Amino acid sequence: MVRLHSAIKSIPIFNGNVMTGLHNRMLSMVDDKLDDFRENLDYEDLDSEGVLPIETFVRTMRESDISAPVDEELEFLEFCAMRVSDSLRAVKYEKLCEIFDEDYIFSPSSHEDKKAFKTQDVKPDEQEFVLPDRFEEDVSAIIEASAAAGVVEAS
Repeated sequence: MVRLHSAIKSIPIFNGNVMTGLHNRMLSMVDDKLDDFRENLDYEDLDSEGVLPIETFVRTMRESDISAPVDEELEFLEFCAMRVSDSLRAVKYEKLCEIFDEDYIFSPSSHEDKKAFKTQDVKPDEQEFVLPDRFEEDVSAIIEASAAAGVVEAS
């Protein structure tokens, strides 16, 4: 389980107010450079598939004289990229560039659940929890081994 947590970076969750503020920051970053930026993205797309890695998208922002997003701006950009793409390695950059439009609306993503989770559908466990037969022996062995290693005090 620890390996899984170390492999998955934290997932940012944005509320409406934060999204509006970050969207406004993204708009102010591009100003009048959006056409050149889109042209540079097309140039970077060597195989003309309409997808680029997010790193290339951000690098192209810098090369187009747009200040590169940092910290929460970058997390927001990645969040928006994942809403329109299958992965950050294959970002549909034309769809992502739509966030630079003033009238951009955050529509539902293809990654969102199709069916809402209803808590009333979840029934409590009716089966009584029973400890395994050797549970107390196993716990005692763990405590003894920890005490021998000096991790805990022996009781």
